[in-house]
Amino acid sequence: MDVVESDVDIKTPDGTADSYFVHPAKGKHPGVLVWTDIMGLRPAFRQLGRRLAEQGYSVLVPNPFYRKQKSPVVQPGKGMDDPATRQQLMGLMGSLSPQTHVTDAHAFIPWLDAQAS
Repeated sequence: MDVVESDVDIKTPDGTADSYFVHPAKGKHPGVLVWTDIMGLRPAFRQLGRRLAEQGYSVLVPNPFYRKQKSPVVQPGKGMDDPATRQQLMGLMGSLSPQTHVTDAHAFIPWLDAQAS
């Protein structure tokens, strides 16, 4: 299935979340909100979103760390085995809480529902 990919900015009560949105090129499809792991929005999650869209879903993958830093938050080739990267990610993770997830969901789901796809 042909898909359309775009980087989008979504307004939330806490700022603007840089995000990745991908959907089938034609028609209206079920929405999927993908929460990333600690390494945030990166090529692996863009690929996951693209695969889901190719199967008939409209997929939003937000950067969970938008309050602190735009994506990507990890340099290509770096991972949790790198001490500096691990320290950076643990600091970013401290900016998240159950409440930030609820706040974000209340912004992301209506945005996703409002899309024509």
